[in-house]
Amino acid sequence: ELFINQFGEITNFISPDDQIFIGNPNPKWMGGLSNSFSWKNLDLDVLFTFATGHDLANDEQRYQFNGFGYGWNMWTSATERWQQSGDRTDMHRLTWAPERPGSSRYIHKADFLRLKNISLGYRLPKNLLKKFGLSSMRIYAQGNNLLTWTSYPGWDPEYNRDGAGNIGQGYSWLPAPQAKGISFGLNTTF
Repeated sequence: ELFINQFGEITNFISPDDQIFIGNPNPKWMGGLSNSFSWKNLDLDVLFTFATGHDLANDEQRYQFNGFGYGWNMWTSATERWQQSGDRTDMHRLTWAPERPGSSRYIHKADFLRLKNISLGYRLPKNLLKKFGLSSMRIYAQGNNLLTWTSYPGWDPEYNRDGAGNIGQGYSWLPAPQAKGISFGLNTTF
């Protein structure tokens, strides 16, 4: 197998001197913004979370493109791969095993903004509730993880591989996307 070293020379040997560190798994900025609004009997609560300035290595993308031997489905970009001498493409050839050493091809910016939580409620008027012996009643709808804005091509830019702490930070390996959910509720006080 041939590699290109740091000087652009083709070689079949990778020395530690040819390897460089790329990407940063640590966000420069992360945080959230929450706010509550109310008008007459309506109330709205929103929570946005974000992180920016970090990278994530998409390992499942690496295995899907290079892991013929693993029985994975290939990405559609595999149809544009290098196949024979003279092919012009930015996609390398398919292999039976994952790429070694790792490629910067699978390092992506993982900046995101997520609508983490939103809740919309309505408090019934007190004069209506007195007829039923109630002091308050609020009907609400709540949504979790409804929207995520990101350029990251994987399932979830807010991911730490296998919960491995600092060891696996910055790698995405088959994460389940954060669950989206909508719930409805009723709060009553007698």
